[in-house]
Amino acid sequence: MTLPILAVKNYDASLKFYTEKLGFTSTLTMQGREGENTFGFVEHGEGVRLGLSQDSSDLTGRGNGVILMLYPTDAEIDELYNQVKSAGVKITEELKTEVWGDRLFSVKDLDGYYLTFCKTVASMPSVEEIQAAMNSQP
Repeated sequence: MTLPILAVKNYDASLKFYTEKLGFTSTLTMQGREGENTFGFVEHGEGVRLGLSQDSSDLTGRGNGVILMLYPTDAEIDELYNQVKSAGVKITEELKTEVWGDRLFSVKDLDGYYLTFCKTVASMPSVEEIQAAMNSQP
């Protein structure tokens, strides 16, 4: 199992974004020395679990180049896309089906982490077929 811990500027704001906008469930929240919420876990079904950790240092550049591919087991991807979009979240990559068989869309969270929600909707063809399909796209 891999469990990403995302450094966030404001734990409570991030928790609200993940639970109210993206459909995650909070499974644990811990308080820091001053009594404020600073760390916790969120889940999307059994397939996706992330940690959120409040960090007061400069977060500029964290997460650059990283794409978190999330495969929530409890969600239909089209319904999740509509829920996220209607919650006012900016979609950075519109809903589409890729040649390898994943239906997906992407968003950025409050701290700039790139999240791609995916659902495998077709059997993956051979590598040669995927490459040929990718080469034929404009």
